[in-house]
Amino acid sequence: MSRQVPPPVAAATDDNAPAIDVAAAGEDVIEVESEDDNTPTVLIKIWDCHMIKKIFNLKGKAVWICGWCPSRYPGDPPKEHAGHNATKALCHVARIPNMDVQLC
Repeated sequence: MSRQVPPPVAAATDDNAPAIDVAAAGEDVIEVESEDDNTPTVLIKIWDCHMIKKIFNLKGKAVWICGWCPSRYPGDPPKEHAGHNATKALCHVARIPNMDVQLC
C-alpha cells in the first residue's frame, strides 16, 4: 500500500520580513511545498492545508481528519481526531511525539 507523505514542515521565513513569534501570535505558521509548481506555500493556520479538514461528525461533535494518513483498508473512512485543536493537528502532521495525538 502506498502512503502519501506530508510535505516537510518548517517555520516560514523571508529575509525582508520581520521575525514572527509564533507563540505570541497564537498562530501555527508552517511552510509546505505546493502541488503545482514546487514554490513554497505559507500556511498561516494548519487548517489552510487542503489535506486537513475540520468537520462535525454524524453525532455533531467537532472533529478533524488528516488526508495524509492512509486508510487501513481500501474504502475505510479516515480516522477522526477529537476537537478542532490546531496544535494537535500540527503535531500530528509534523510527527512530533508526546503531544497526546497519534502521529501521521
